Amino acid sequence: EVLDAEAEAFLADVKCTAPYEGQLAMITTNMFQANHKDAYDSDVDDGPDASIAFMA
Repeated sequence: EVLDAEAEAFLADVKCTAPYEGQLAMITTNMFQANHKDAYDSDVDDGPDASIAFMA
């Protein structure tokens, strides 16, 4: 059993009344969109973030 009875009852009563206007799908362009504000930063010790997702 993944959820106990109390957690399942809580999640069953949750209602979303506010509409969400943004895109809910995680597409590749959104997940790995580059943030170029630090493109010329001197911190070269930081490894690439996108490669970690493919090592699972």
